[in-house]
Amino acid sequence: MIKLINAKVITSKGVSNNKCVVIGNEHIIYVGDDTKHMQCDTIDLKGNYVSAGFIDLHVHGGAGSSFMDCDQISFKKVVKYHEKQGTLNLMPTSLTAANNEIYQFLELYTQMKSNDSVKDSLLGVHMEGPFLSTNKCGAQDGLFCTKVDVDECQKYLDKCSDIKRMTIAPEMDEGFQLAHYLRERNISVSAGHTDCLYETMTKALNSGYDMITHMYSSMNGITIINGFRNAGAIEAILLNDDVCVELIADGKHLPAPIIELVYKLKGKDNIIFVSDAMRATGTDAKESYIGKKIESNKVIIEDGVAKMKERKCLGGSITPLNKMVEFVYKNSNISLSDIVTMVTETPAKKMGVINELGSISAGKYADIIAFDEDIEILVSIKRGKIIKNLLMGV
Repeated sequence: MIKLINAKVITSKGVSNNKCVVIGNEHIIYVGDDTKHMQCDTIDLKGNYVSAGFIDLHVHGGAGSSFMDCDQISFKKVVKYHEKQGTLNLMPTSLTAANNEIYQFLELYTQMKSNDSVKDSLLGVHMEGPFLSTNKCGAQDGLFCTKVDVDECQKYLDKCSDIKRMTIAPEMDEGFQLAHYLRERNISVSAGHTDCLYETMTKALNSGYDMITHMYSSMNGITIINGFRNAGAIEAILLNDDVCVELIADGKHLPAPIIELVYKLKGKDNIIFVSDAMRATGTDAKESYIGKKIESNKVIIEDGVAKMKERKCLGGSITPLNKMVEFVYKNSNISLSDIVTMVTETPAKKMGVINELGSISAGKYADIIAFDEDIEILVSIKRGKIIKNLLMGV
């Protein structure tokens, strides 16, 4: 058994000081005051914070690799990089590409789901595209954006039985047929990369779309048509009390005041911070690639973010989730407890794994991290095994 002492335990209810967490095998078996009579290997956290491992539902890459590289070495490299930053569970996320590349990505995920070194970190596939708007493709390759094809989607499902989320532009989904098809199969449907306005988004949110992909990015707010202001997709999202939204909380895609605005309107239970990390995350690269390493996918890395070559559009995040937590903590009035909830409990609930992950609670998997005021990860424990311990020099 392992015992963590002198911990500030973070839950959705707040921060509890001088607490003890006991781990037995793969699970948390006790949370409370120190139990000095229990004989355990002890780690003194010296007043640092403890939370459940972070959960990232939107990850493309990191450490110089991308999931779309479609090889086992790159796949492991991405997972292990984010693990070191405190993200102990994640969803590999595809990019819009030729179907053969999407098939390769899905087939590789299926293989890696049985790989002992990463399988416990995987929460399923997030497919971002190809059913996206060419007008709002952002860093995605507009050449492969297409209207919804249910038969083609079924081919994706045949390739991988663990697709858990799909991002779709609602206006590409006539009659919201694919949304209904996916929800019948218990797959979350996320609106994103969309050129629709208020009316279409409102209908989509009432027709199976239950999440929003990187809110504000690649979607319309208030839009002027013939001199008149029209409510956009963003206004429909803000007025809906039930839909859960992703925010790329890196201070680049969204400044702190916008993050606080959404928090004020939607609260911690309907916001999930995501990294949307691309391959340059965790590197010193000045140039990189969105997806495959081909010239048309090249982006510039500057000002702490990836930019498209013409510098008119961002090309992805290079900030891991722990640094997003730090940014919001230090630049907003949102409590650390609520911030951590948005990267632990809320995504766990949304993905249906809250009984196993997402909080420091007896009976749940011991996927635990400890960090300081700068959200630097000091200790990581995955399924009860210590994988990082800077407090012991390991």
